[in-house]
Formats: sequence, C-alpha cells, structure tokens
Amino acid sequence: MAVIIFGLLVAILGAGLVISHVRVWKKQSSQPNIEKSELRSQHWQYRRRLATSGLMVLVGLLIMLGQAVDKIAHPAVFTVIWILVILITLSLMCLALLDMMIVRQGLKTKLVILEAKKRQLEIEAKILKQKQEGNHELN
Repeated sequence: MAVIIFGLLVAILGAGLVISHVRVWKKQSSQPNIEKSELRSQHWQYRRRLATSGLMVLVGLLIMLGQAVDKIAHPAVFTVIWILVILITLSLMCLALLDMMIVRQGLKTKLVILEAKKRQLEIEAKILKQKQEGNHELN
C-alpha cells in the first residue's frame, strides 16, 4: 500500500510540475523585447523540463501499476513494468543532469557578458570623469 501511495505522490508531483512549466513558458514567451536566442534557449529548457516532468508522471503510474499486477500470475508483465520504472528513472536522472549542465553553462556565459559590459561601463565612466575634471579646470 505504501508503494502505491508513493507512486501516486510521484505522479501528482510530476503533473504539478508539468502545469508549472506550462505556466512559466506562457509567461516567458509572451514577454516583449526578448532576444530570439534567449527565447530559443528558454523554449529548449521548457521542453527538457516538460519531458522530465511527464516522465515523472509515467514513473508514478508505472509504480502503481507494478504494485497492482499479480507477480505470481503475471511474472513477465511484473518484470517488464519494473524494468521500465528503472530505465525511465535513469533517463530522468540523465535529463536532470543535462538540464543542470546547460543552465549552468548559460549562466556562466551571461556572467562573462555582464562582466565585459561592466568593464566597458567603468571605462566610459572614467573617461567621463576625466572630461568633467578637465572642464572644471578650464572654468
């Protein structure tokens, strides 16, 4: 019984994440003035996360089904279901790691761009300050 409840909780959590990802994507995709490259990366992130959450729902349902199948009467079906649970769970972990690595790399890239912009702004501020000090000397 506890395994069925666990499967139900996994399925409910996955369904909740699917709904959350759809809402976030609708909000992100409707933002004005978003760069196409940013929108494209957000779309791929949405697809990865939607797939992961959908697989969570499937794993939860398979866990419940695996508990409902009589392993004595149908050993092959029982075995196939639990092999699928294991394989899908492994693929979930791979998708989660892939998503983490892609997001991390994207954040590193954005950080490098922001640091370059910061350095450029600091140079421009220094130049403006020097010009302003030069103008005060002339007055």
